[in-house]
Amino acid sequence: MRVFLKCAVIALLAVLPCASWAGESTLVEFNLSSYDDWYYNRSDVELNAESISHQRVKLFRTSNGIDLTLTSPVFDCNDLDSIAVDVEYVVTQGVENYAKLPLTIMFIDEESTVGTVTQGVEKNSLVNQLSASFTVAASQSKGQIRLMALKADTGSNASVRSVVVTGFSHNLTGDVNGDGVVDITDVNALVNAIAAGVSAEKNTDVNGDGVTDITDVNAVINMLLLGR
Repeated sequence: MRVFLKCAVIALLAVLPCASWAGESTLVEFNLSSYDDWYYNRSDVELNAESISHQRVKLFRTSNGIDLTLTSPVFDCNDLDSIAVDVEYVVTQGVENYAKLPLTIMFIDEESTVGTVTQGVEKNSLVNQLSASFTVAASQSKGQIRLMALKADTGSNASVRSVVVTGFSHNLTGDVNGDGVVDITDVNALVNAIAAGVSAEKNTDVNGDGVTDITDVNAVINMLLLGR
């Protein structure tokens, strides 16, 4: 039976598409066409494509001490090892005091701040590409990103044009050999594990039924055939 299974898989490997993917995915985005459920705490500015394109999503501290912030929708952190945040930050032309303009990027969970990174801007650059990365704790299931300019006042503000939050995971379902992608080599590795009598393990029990068997091979093959 084991010999037959291995021969069948070898034949299958020759015809399977070479679909594979890295363990990263876009969690949330902010741009002209993707701003639903983002929260901008300025009541006199409606968050829409026009306000974004006209650089009205400004971050600064008001005269009465309120920080204007932009906060992302809640996203799923399960199975993530880290996240990266990339922001297009537009500095108002004519502003001379660039020391007041650094962007603060906060990673928050449902109860507290997970991490904070502050990025400065270039004096000669109107559009600044700023980024930050954060580690995701194993216990964290949900997260959000909040952007603010803690040193900026009404005369030295900048606006957010776009945000991309990307999640990264090394624990991919179907990544049996642990190389960071799911492809036909994982099918072969799974067959070898079954032939060696490996019991259910996190990387071999692909379908999560508590055993490692031919159904897990089928699960990986289906992932490749369907491209997911």
